[in-house]
Amino acid sequence: VGMIAGRFASGRAAFEADRNHIHHILFDRTSLKGYSPLFILLGASAFFAILGLKIDNIFTPAISAIVFIVTGLLFLFLKQKLSFKAY
Repeated sequence: VGMIAGRFASGRAAFEADRNHIHHILFDRTSLKGYSPLFILLGASAFFAILGLKIDNIFTPAISAIVFIVTGLLFLFLKQKLSFKAY
């Protein structure tokens, strides 16, 4: 929803394609080729899923929610640092 709203706010078509997705950023800003970005994203997803399950089992729901929010904000920060404006 965020990307669609951003495109709409900047005057572009809501469903217009761009290269501001995490897999395109990995292709464009690193030397990764082929299926490497896929395997990196799958590995990161598995890691964070296991980490989330461990955190949920160890801590209270409130702390789990805080860790979830902080991790999401960290992801957005890193994506913003790596991304570029294609237009």
